[in-house]
Amino acid sequence: MSRNLNNWLTTSLAVLLVMALVVGCSGNSNNNGTGNNVKNSANGNDQGEENADSLWSVPVDENQKYTETVPLTALRITPADVKYVPGESESDNYYIKWMKKQFNIDLTFPWTTTKEDAFNSKLSLMLASNEKMPDIVVAKGDIVNDLIDSGKFMEVGPLFDKLASDTWKDAVGQATNAWLPYSRDGKRYALPSLVDAYQQDDVLWVRQDWLDKLGLKAPTTLEEMENVMDAFVNQDPDGNSEKDTIGLAIGIKDGFVSYMSDTAPLWGANGTMVKQWNLTEDGSLEYGSINQGARDTLEMLARWYEKGYLPQEAALYDINKASESVVNGKAGMIFGAHWLAEWPVPDVVKNDPDANFQPIPIPTGPNGDKGFREASAVNGAILISKEAKNPDAFFLYNNWLYERYPTRQDPFDTKGDPDSNTPKGIYDLFQEKRIEGDYSNPDKLSITTNFVVIPNLRMQHYAALLEGKEPTDDFMEQLSRQKPEGNFKAASIILKDKEFGMPDMFQGTPTPTMLGKKAFLDKLELETFTKIIYGQAPISEFDSFVKKWNSSGGENITKEVNEWYEKSSGN
Repeated sequence: MSRNLNNWLTTSLAVLLVMALVVGCSGNSNNNGTGNNVKNSANGNDQGEENADSLWSVPVDENQKYTETVPLTALRITPADVKYVPGESESDNYYIKWMKKQFNIDLTFPWTTTKEDAFNSKLSLMLASNEKMPDIVVAKGDIVNDLIDSGKFMEVGPLFDKLASDTWKDAVGQATNAWLPYSRDGKRYALPSLVDAYQQDDVLWVRQDWLDKLGLKAPTTLEEMENVMDAFVNQDPDGNSEKDTIGLAIGIKDGFVSYMSDTAPLWGANGTMVKQWNLTEDGSLEYGSINQGARDTLEMLARWYEKGYLPQEAALYDINKASESVVNGKAGMIFGAHWLAEWPVPDVVKNDPDANFQPIPIPTGPNGDKGFREASAVNGAILISKEAKNPDAFFLYNNWLYERYPTRQDPFDTKGDPDSNTPKGIYDLFQEKRIEGDYSNPDKLSITTNFVVIPNLRMQHYAALLEGKEPTDDFMEQLSRQKPEGNFKAASIILKDKEFGMPDMFQGTPTPTMLGKKAFLDKLELETFTKIIYGQAPISEFDSFVKKWNSSGGENITKEVNEWYEKSSGN
């Protein structure tokens, strides 16, 4: 073979290879849910991987509408406060009609209920009798695991990767461990339903007027916090010549971790988080209440209680009762979420017009540790049946919402004729019927009874408003009118400290040993910790507690939790 012929063959093969790669990529390049390159291969497939080979089961036009009517059945709990106008029902209302006109999706609900227990019981009966499941099931709680383990629902991960818009994918990426509760061996079997992030995460609210009066700076460490509490208790910050103030408002009747008047950042400052499962350096999960950091925190809390920095009745106070000392002007600090700026902080000025609570970052511990309990931004799951003939229909619908609703830019207002193929905005339709029925919140009638959420968006808007930025969308404009500046300050603090969030890494159903032992172990923990704080037991009692916790079922629970984690994460 001549050199010229050899070179020609080599060049030709290279060109063919490049062409093949280009063709292959072009057929799969659109992952935003808006393309029209379609193969009708999703009919009756029982694996998400096969369904993901095509973009849509039925062609979609330039308006993101199916060219043929696509049926979609769904189950979800209907909010109890939904009111239909005369002649309308669960399966025949303005939202159903809008779905048909906007997407050519014929949405039906085989049955519904307003009670979660009744809903879950009905689903359990359907599983037990091997009934056919609807295309979409929206659920929360332990029933989700039963649905996944039934084998009736498809692996949705490949469909999500293929069909979800970039905005939707980014939103899921903002939710810590969003897929973990719904994964098996690293495969994803349910779409996470998202809510706003950081809505229960702590900052430290402190009486700035007391700091100013006593010539103190806002504390940044546990040591500084202790010094400030000492001054708040012993230097008469309220000026009534009585020793009747406390340093930190807490209530531990229901536990040590909550969304207000809790102690979560104190444990975090000592490197652990109680009442949850934390990820260790070796990649395993550990129950935070048996960590050495818990011992250090208990020893510190006992000292603070003895010195009068904490409420004497802390063990009898729930979170609301503990907040009364704040409202009454007797507490100098309280841990709580950003929305304490709305309640109870504003009520303080009713008793003391000069009161000025301000949010500051949570304290750092002696070893440089810092941490708050990170609330989950996932509150449910969306499952797709293996028998769904058009599993892509939910993606077409949800992509459309994600590109419009989070910023509230008139997402449903297409300014059309309600009787034409271009539907009038659904908000307008609902407002027309508002006098006759409750259509002020159309999300109540949607497939998921809530529209879409970008978890970090609310807090990002708060932080931007604090910086004096002008609203960039309708949602930001709404927040600027409705929320006090304290929300904005707290949100900015939380976003800057978000790396210190400590999520509960166990998201499974109760393990076999938990079912029989958890109640006893929880009681043992609360009683032991309370006794230590109250000085009724020495700190060495913690060591006895750890031994008893392990021997009474804790060791088996730890093994079961880690087995779940390995299976779910695919490690």
